[in-house]
Amino acid sequence: MLSNLFSPIRIGSMTSKNRLLMSAMSINFGVDDSCCVTDQLVEYFIERARGGVGMMLVGGGSVHPGGQELPDLPQMYNDDCIPALKDMVQRVKKYDTLFGVQLMHGGRQSYLPQKVAPSPIPAPAVVKGEVRALEIDEIKELISCFGDSARRCQTAGFDFVELHGAHGYLINQFMAQNSNIRTDEYGGSFENRTRFLFEIIEDIQAKTGKDFPIGIRINGNDYIENGWDLESTVRIAPLLGKAGVVYLHISGGVYGSTELTIPSMYTPHGCFVHLAQ
Repeated sequence: MLSNLFSPIRIGSMTSKNRLLMSAMSINFGVDDSCCVTDQLVEYFIERARGGVGMMLVGGGSVHPGGQELPDLPQMYNDDCIPALKDMVQRVKKYDTLFGVQLMHGGRQSYLPQKVAPSPIPAPAVVKGEVRALEIDEIKELISCFGDSARRCQTAGFDFVELHGAHGYLINQFMAQNSNIRTDEYGGSFENRTRFLFEIIEDIQAKTGKDFPIGIRINGNDYIENGWDLESTVRIAPLLGKAGVVYLHISGGVYGSTELTIPSMYTPHGCFVHLAQ
């Protein structure tokens, strides 16, 4: 059943030495006062690379200072972060591990007091506080921030990036009807609610080239009323492949009240789907 687990696999322009992926986690340590990575985070990843995993990701890479999920996560929104990232990549990749960064914006689930989202709807649980709806020009700015952050990751030597489109963060907030009640080109229909994601992909490709691999973590189901569901995931998967996404990291669940979620509030684990190009 697991005969191929330790055999190589081609994913986009990458070849992983095995089928093991250490998924991104927001571990909330290992950065300095400017959210640049420190030796603590480097050593954390070196130890895991020594274990033999084929691919792994830095979690919680913030693309904008207003979108930090937690206070002590690495920033990707300033060129000043590149030297420390480059040093980390050089030290980790000695162990023949594909090394990437998960790019994200927390939206209404950011820990900061000033929160933005597609619509002025507060998060259903965990992160409380008022939320302001993004203006069109701000949406365009955030799309560019994702592309600029991916370019910094590429400059630092990372092999790929992964967009965090799951668990109720900003990309997921645009896609789900319960958090997006906009009436402009970023709300309403399936095509409009997914526009933010596809424009991010386009911006990354324009700034890194189409050969720089992009993956996405996406929910198979939000398990919350009027949320992103399996039917939508099946619908978007081939469109993402056509857009150049090389893999889907399928997860499930958002932070929500126990009355609305089925079967549990949050499911952090997922499966990895290679999109053949």
